[in-house]
Amino acid sequence: QSAMVLLLRARLNFFVPSARSFATFVKPSTDTVFRHLMINAEVRNSFLSSVCRDNVVASELISQSLNPIAHYNELAQFVNESQFKDFFKNMPDYDIEVRNRTTNRPLPAGKEILHKLGDLKEDLQTMLPTDERGSVMDIVCTSDLGIYNVEVQVVPQDCWDIRILHHVCGLFHKQFRVGMTWEGLAKDHAIGDKIKRVIGVSVFAKPPRYSGFLANHLPWYRHEPWRNDEVERRFSVQTDDGMQRGGIEFIDINLAGNPPDGIDPEFLDWFEFLRSAHHKTVDEAAQARTAGVRTAYEIVKTENLPIDVFVRYQDEMVRAESVVHFSEARFAEGKAEGKAEGNSEGKIKGKIATAKSLLRAGMPHAEVATHTGLTEQQLSKHLVEESEKEVK
Repeated sequence: QSAMVLLLRARLNFFVPSARSFATFVKPSTDTVFRHLMINAEVRNSFLSSVCRDNVVASELISQSLNPIAHYNELAQFVNESQFKDFFKNMPDYDIEVRNRTTNRPLPAGKEILHKLGDLKEDLQTMLPTDERGSVMDIVCTSDLGIYNVEVQVVPQDCWDIRILHHVCGLFHKQFRVGMTWEGLAKDHAIGDKIKRVIGVSVFAKPPRYSGFLANHLPWYRHEPWRNDEVERRFSVQTDDGMQRGGIEFIDINLAGNPPDGIDPEFLDWFEFLRSAHHKTVDEAAQARTAGVRTAYEIVKTENLPIDVFVRYQDEMVRAESVVHFSEARFAEGKAEGKAEGNSEGKIKGKIATAKSLLRAGMPHAEVATHTGLTEQQLSKHLVEESEKEVK
């Protein structure tokens, strides 16, 4: 296995810029590595305890796509299995006959039910999707104290605050079963196990960017720049004089900030780990005071990372660096051209150049549109125009 790891990493080095060297620890604030970390119960509970200021002694990862949450998991897995999909995809080609196992008599109604189920298979897969890996939300987990929705952003994303609001409200809604009545809820002694508060945690590698578009088009939209010494913000629903209505909370963590004096030691351990573990030595990592953080350091050691996680991590790092590199270079070029021409044509050219570079690097169409600021329709239109010019 060690030989396989060395061979694989040697091959990966071929595709990675020569200036890159493998550090002792990988970067924990990437989506791939953070998900891998949260699989470990000790690490997950320690992280949630420090960030949410709760003593989380038990938690579990759950799918954020099911309604109500944590129910229908087996059914969702079944309708999304390849055997289920292949069977109903090819069913028109089959000569199906359903029989009673005991009497061996034909059951025409059974055949009819299968055909109806085949007609509904796409609806079933839409209603019961598989777990949303690679989605905006990195992890969703639950404990006796609440449901935690954690997002980590390495590359700044558009409309991040609207998205976290959408996901948190959605998670709160998904706790209610269909048919649940308010009268029954008011008398339910097990309500504490059924309806939990939802906490949206956003972790930024750098302060989130301000959306001037949202500010101009949403009268209620607010955004306050982060101070250099500001590392966290906590929000809850409350009145101007401080009265709170519980149920939904938000916690934002800015890894680019400078922690002030007197900050909680456990929170500081996690903050330093997420921000700079990939720059640490083994001796520096051993100085972490929090047991969960020391375990996290062991998990993110380059030599301890499973091969599949390591491959996804490298791909994510190359993509992130490509976005930053191409965006900075091409947008600067476009801005200069636009200034010289006295219009926005140069900026558009810069965005198109960025888009073409990212598409060649293998980035999906939708992600390219997000990172360049173009809509998918604009992206398609401009790429077609560029292709026609090249043909001419």
